[in-house]
Amino acid sequence: MKKIYKSALIVLTFMFASVVTMGQTLSADYIKGEVVKAVEKDLELQGFSDVEVNVLGVPFQALELPEGKMKMVIVQNQGSGYSKRCIKALRVYVGNTLIRSFGVPLEVTAYKTALVATKEIGMGKSINSTNVVLKKVQVDGNHTNLVGINALNSDIIATKLYRAGQPIDRRFAKMRSDVQKDEYVTVIFDMKNNLSVSIKAKALANASRGDMVAVQNADNKKVYYGEVIDKNIVKVNI
Repeated sequence: MKKIYKSALIVLTFMFASVVTMGQTLSADYIKGEVVKAVEKDLELQGFSDVEVNVLGVPFQALELPEGKMKMVIVQNQGSGYSKRCIKALRVYVGNTLIRSFGVPLEVTAYKTALVATKEIGMGKSINSTNVVLKKVQVDGNHTNLVGINALNSDIIATKLYRAGQPIDRRFAKMRSDVQKDEYVTVIFDMKNNLSVSIKAKALANASRGDMVAVQNADNKKVYYGEVIDKNIVKVNI
């Protein structure tokens, strides 16, 4: 396998074994070997580690081809991901003519480095260096949802209960809002003549910078609506 090509659209295609002959025979073992090299390389480029790919079979012992420039292409539909058992479509061309197309069943063992809970993390609790560790996780299914080390630079919270040993899944983690419901914030009243007054109030909803949110005065219980301008700071125009 010489090169890997990735399209910008729906199909990922990689080519290998481009040669010119006067008629050629491809053995099943040769095809298996080239498929393994191509798929392992593709997985490594996607950030997987400790990759092992086994071809479970091809539908012939040998493939007779006419003379000409030969290429083999594996096509993977976008979003299909990798699982322990999967089937990839292999197409064999001579020149621009498709000679044979068939499915190649694979058994894949691959790992990615991701954040894993070291203890129970309750729903709504912070995910941080005190309750997760970076380790290799065996991939099976949609690997793109695994959360990496960069997430620890952000204030993220769990949206489900994580048990110790479970990988953190981006579908069940989110950025903490700048203003949290039922927490107290500073409310700045922006008045005329460049005057401003600030009070403490309770946020009535979650909100982030630029959002409008309702806040309730802690003393008289009056409700105001203002814009979140920073973490735990809301500006109300009067």
